Amino acid sequence: MDYEAIVKRLAAYRKECNLRQNDLAKQFKMTQSQYSKVESGKIKISFDNLYVLQMKGYDIDALILGESKQKLLPCLEQLTHVENEKQFVSFMKLCEWAWEQWEQDGGVPQGIGGDLLKLWTGIDGQKDTRWVRLRKAYNDISQINMANCIGVNIKKYRLLEQEDIKGEFKHGILKLFVPKKEKNPDAELLLHIYEQTDCKPGFFMDERGYYLSLINEACKGNERREEQLEEILKMMDKFK
Repeated sequence: MDYEAIVKRLAAYRKECNLRQNDLAKQFKMTQSQYSKVESGKIKISFDNLYVLQMKGYDIDALILGESKQKLLPCLEQLTHVENEKQFVSFMKLCEWAWEQWEQDGGVPQGIGGDLLKLWTGIDGQKDTRWVRLRKAYNDISQINMANCIGVNIKKYRLLEQEDIKGEFKHGILKLFVPKKEKNPDAELLLHIYEQTDCKPGFFMDERGYYLSLINEACKGNERREEQLEEILKMMDKFK
């Protein structure tokens, strides 16, 4: 994987949508000349640019990694727009308990995702920023080692860890509240993070969607696990 492939996919997406460079430039709040440099790779695709694309329905994992997410099971799809954060956290904690059983049975997604899920549902999960959880999941290495791992200087990495990307659902729409630009990863850094840690860009763009996709991958096509998810949802309904 390389960054050149990302900008090629961006250009292909723009053409599929019958958009001119100037059309997407306006949405990115830049000039057509600046946008032209984005597609040539001279200007990096920023986190803000990625957010614009996500709000238009573009799968950011597909853009950066070249692989699309699976369609969610209906029972998981209904959770993408749940506005009650406590209800969603309760669901995830029950799924985390089930995940441990699924791991013993085999057939769960390999990589860092399961560890991130467990950290998020843990005691400090809601206090730690995503960057802290990622570092803990990645063998709990030091800040300086993590900075070296993803190729940024320690000053920038500490800025990344200080503030988190906040998200909330209002009227079924995900709204992100992002820190200052220097504290956000661009598309190239998100690609490098994936190559080094196996953490997909969706973790930063839409953490809720990231975990739902992870559970979806573990359960889809497994009748017993799909039934477990339905039972978990029924349990949640009883305690609303």
